[in-house]
Amino acid sequence: MYHTALLDFSIQRGYLFTPLRSKYLLKGCGTQANRNTASRPPTGGKGTGWRIRQRSKGKSPFGLNQRMKHGKHIQVSESFLLCALLTMTGGFLDVYTYITRGHVFANAQTGNVVLLGLNLAEGNIKEVAFYLFPIIAFALGILFTEWIRAKFKEYDLLHWRQIVVFFEALLLFFPAFMASGMWDTAVNILVSFVCAVQVESFRKVNGHSVATTMCTGNLRSATEQIFHYVRTRDPDTRKTILSYYEIVVFFALGATLGAALSALFAEKAILFCCLFLIIAFLSMFAKEI
Repeated sequence: MYHTALLDFSIQRGYLFTPLRSKYLLKGCGTQANRNTASRPPTGGKGTGWRIRQRSKGKSPFGLNQRMKHGKHIQVSESFLLCALLTMTGGFLDVYTYITRGHVFANAQTGNVVLLGLNLAEGNIKEVAFYLFPIIAFALGILFTEWIRAKFKEYDLLHWRQIVVFFEALLLFFPAFMASGMWDTAVNILVSFVCAVQVESFRKVNGHSVATTMCTGNLRSATEQIFHYVRTRDPDTRKTILSYYEIVVFFALGATLGAALSALFAEKAILFCCLFLIIAFLSMFAKEI
């Protein structure tokens, strides 16, 4: 009973006990009879494993840890550090494709839709494809992310979001060795696909909805929260406002770095995005950040 109470207390306090680690903990506690009892609760009973599953809601796989905030589980995938790294990557990629890959915005597709319509109106059929393919790639990236989520949601070794981040870093490695000019369309398609995967996979920071590849929604949310803070003076709302504006600042910082490094390293500047993503991937192993 002691180890059961310890597990319940630890989960309430926000300490991580993944199903895998709980298994090994239980093996080291008590006598053989106690271990057998813990591993085989009576019919209709609620053993230790049941308590862990109920408290964790199935959201504590081995590769991605959690912490508690205001009594709620907050995954590391929603941490501000991870969001900052991904947002810097988003700002960097937007500038990178605009400067080095034919003035295309690969992140948010609004600009590409507008330019596509403009070229249709002017009869520039060849230019239409230049903007149409990134839009299609973005849509395919959303579908691919949902497939990854469904396929690997119950995978114990890594969380599905870690798989996504590693896949992003892998894909963004190749444009560094694809020359500007003849490969611009292919690179823009690839970057649009990656941005779609990222924006679909990472939607929250500390429980609040965000976008890591664009700013419009974050600016809207921050301004909306200002109105709520003026009415309520809630300190948590003030923290939320600061978080949103900090995310916008990190996006601008990523864009600034993207412009400076693209001027220095041309198409190879995208390797810095790979570095950001690898750091993000490794940070998701942390217990609390």
